[in-house]
Amino acid sequence: MSESQSDDTHDLFAVRKAKLDAMREAGQDPFAANCEQTHTSGQAKALLPDDEEEGPEVSVAGRIVIFRLMGKASFLKLLDRDGQIQAYVRRDAIGDEAYADFKKLDLGDFIGVRGKLFRTKTGEITVRAEEYTLVSKSLRPLPEKWHGLTDNEQIYRQRYLDLVVNEESRARFKARSAIIREIREFMWEREFLEVETPMLQAVSGGAAARPFQTHFNALSCDFNLRIALELHLKRLLVGGFDRVFEVFVGEADDIGARDQERATEVMARRFAAARSGMAGAADIEHDAGGHAHLLDCVAAQPTVGGGEPHGSRPLGGAHAVRQHAEAGGAGGMNTQRGLRRIGAAQDPLGGKVGCRARQRSG
Repeated sequence: MSESQSDDTHDLFAVRKAKLDAMREAGQDPFAANCEQTHTSGQAKALLPDDEEEGPEVSVAGRIVIFRLMGKASFLKLLDRDGQIQAYVRRDAIGDEAYADFKKLDLGDFIGVRGKLFRTKTGEITVRAEEYTLVSKSLRPLPEKWHGLTDNEQIYRQRYLDLVVNEESRARFKARSAIIREIREFMWEREFLEVETPMLQAVSGGAAARPFQTHFNALSCDFNLRIALELHLKRLLVGGFDRVFEVFVGEADDIGARDQERATEVMARRFAAARSGMAGAADIEHDAGGHAHLLDCVAAQPTVGGGEPHGSRPLGGAHAVRQHAEAGGAGGMNTQRGLRRIGAAQDPLGGKVGCRARQRSG
């Protein structure tokens, strides 16, 4: 950030701090942190069909990201978890005193708005405000509108700002969450048990990786931050749980690699798969390093335990992967091409892996 930008930010902070002090002196709570919200932006927009101009009353809340003051009336846009919705505030509707306070709001403030839906001349669904509530006052200004947040270091150090101003980052977070959810459902439907193994380990696994060491004061012992999960997962196999998995996040000093360091560790006994003939066993791959991967995330009629198709709902893994790729995620996965099975005698890894391997056809 340049020196001039830093000075501008300091001046804006001083102005907002003065507004905060004035509100407190007037007996107003600038951090109420609560308001009655009946709908999100997406839910509210869904209430007004394309062929109607007026809709029901709703209460929405969010952060002000666009603010246009025009004398006796104003337009603003609120950002919530579903996206943005426009609000129209008139002095005649909320009263002179309330409108005078409303004009003192800033970009970044959180407010709630109650009113009926209507469609503007441009066709945008808008809330005609009858009442507004300040939820939380913002003291730090948002990044400049047109240039946005472009400094990569600031994006990763202040991820909250990135999520406020960059819709692509918000979509990426949602897609990532959907992918992890589908991985979990994929495993649950195949009767795998999700477990949590210790974060701190007395004996560190992870091959040649150098572990992070710390001291546990309560126990007066040295511990290592875990790198690999397989040692504890294998103990669960010994204990009788023949299908276990854990979703974990690994950290890397490279920003590009860090986004890819979310993985699923899977442990399963071969005799369990052979005994039940379950389809899910064929969907688990191990590479030469012993790490498990999920394949065949989608099927025409996926089955569980080798039985009948489980309902009419197809696995959504491929859809989630495609969403992730469309949202800007690195790489991608082609789940449309067929996969053929190769027996242990044809193991392309030369017998280094004690499980059935598969490769793509064509």
